[in-house]
Amino acid sequence: MELTFKSLLIFVNETLTAFIIFPSIIVLGLYLTYQLKFVQISKLSTSFKQLLKKGKVSKAILVTLKLFQLS
Repeated sequence: MELTFKSLLIFVNETLTAFIIFPSIIVLGLYLTYQLKFVQISKLSTSFKQLLKKGKVSKAILVTLKLFQLS
């Protein structure tokens, strides 16, 4: 395999994306979710429970509730 400048740049680009940028986005998302005290998850739970009280529930939401056991 011939190592050219172009192939070196492609390798560096793929390595940065796969092993540095993508994991850092995941870690940052998890960190922010923890720092915000899981606001997104609690808001989803609250909205599902309000839909249940109003009686406006579709089959998809019922399946989702059963999967996540929020009801």
